[in-house]
Amino acid sequence: SQPAAAAAGGGGGGAPGPGSFHQISGPGAGGKDWDQFAAFERMTGAKTTYSEEQYTTALNKSDPRMKAIEARAERIAREIEGQSSSNTHVAEERGHYIDDSGMDEEDKYSGVLR
Repeated sequence: SQPAAAAAGGGGGGAPGPGSFHQISGPGAGGKDWDQFAAFERMTGAKTTYSEEQYTTALNKSDPRMKAIEARAERIAREIEGQSSSNTHVAEERGHYIDDSGMDEEDKYSGVLR
């Protein structure tokens, strides 16, 4: 059968082909507007059956309490994100400055913290 990269439009060498990972997510792909499901379909030709409602409870946006609920959630998120942490992974997720000088990718993301 065809290698996955070729099947996805990557070609297997040289410049990325149509539907390749680089074309979908690389420079000029839009960043914020990136749709992982559309990218998957372009790369594989398969359409996803994902439905958010299978994994979470749908919110009733017309509920009169929704503004208060959202405001409370935002306040809690700011409190959590504002807390400092000695764990580099947690601090990085919260957007805090991490002095990672002397650390490589293995140290930062794959190695066990001791």
